[in-house]
Amino acid sequence: MRKKAPTTLENLRLAIHGVTAPFSCAGAFVPDEPVALIFKDQTRFEVIRAKSSSDQKNELEPLLEHCKPAPFGAGKKTRYDRTVRDALQLKAGEREFSIANFDPEEAGILKKIQRELVPHDPNPISAELYTVNVYTAGGHFAPHKDTPRGSNMFGTLVVCLPSQFGSGKLVLSHRGIVQKFDWGQAISVQKKSNQVHWAAFFGDVDHQIERIWSGARVTLTYLLRRDTGDSGDSGDPSSRDTACEDLAPRIQEAWRALLADQKFLPKGGTLGYPCCHLYHQDARFQQTQSSITQQSVTMLKGRDHLAAATALQAGLKVTFNP
Repeated sequence: MRKKAPTTLENLRLAIHGVTAPFSCAGAFVPDEPVALIFKDQTRFEVIRAKSSSDQKNELEPLLEHCKPAPFGAGKKTRYDRTVRDALQLKAGEREFSIANFDPEEAGILKKIQRELVPHDPNPISAELYTVNVYTAGGHFAPHKDTPRGSNMFGTLVVCLPSQFGSGKLVLSHRGIVQKFDWGQAISVQKKSNQVHWAAFFGDVDHQIERIWSGARVTLTYLLRRDTGDSGDSGDPSSRDTACEDLAPRIQEAWRALLADQKFLPKGGTLGYPCCHLYHQDARFQQTQSSITQQSVTMLKGRDHLAAATALQAGLKVTFNP
């Protein structure tokens, strides 16, 4: 029995889902000097790798003295529950400290994040320091999504400082794909003691921190934000079109074949595409159905962007329907 040839609509579905669309990216960076926290009273504390994880917590005592129990968001409430999250925290918003010898932009990390996660957006991105988080033995954080903090926040950057700890993997999960980052193991064997490890991911990605066995896991958390100025005046629309051509030629070819198929919706109609990502708070993505333009399409993530941008290029009207 001969296999039935896929329809033009099925070819479009396969083309969209066949495109690689990362929800995270990661890397490492070696600062010239150890990363340091400078407190309000001008005292300075450098995070330096101890000889072993058992020694690490003792060496971090001056930092731990400044920290408070870490809460987590539950809907519109802030809760403290050690069965969900057991950690210590120092919030940057309270201006209790600053970071020396490390800046994500100067380290080239923001360029890599933009290239990997939002290559279609011509507007710059920025990283806003949010917290220092410390997990000691027994510490963990159950699977969760980050609380959106402002309409221009699109993701999170976590930077792991060279402090020794056992287990405590960062685990990301999105639509059945799981990624694990074993920074404790990497730090214990790295040749450059100052090296830091980082991961960035979209804000709607589920993530957790597995239970710490020993030592102390010290991370800097940054909120990743887009420039939400008038993107119509930022960048050249034709350059965006070219980028889409480079990113998704198979999708564009599938759109052309579908529109040339006289048997598909001969009287016109609506084709629905379920988004891969969540969108909240942005005024462009609220309760009422709204048209997507060449400017607002850049706010979509990953495959969602490719589906919408290539449909626009095919001459179709595209709307976002919550």
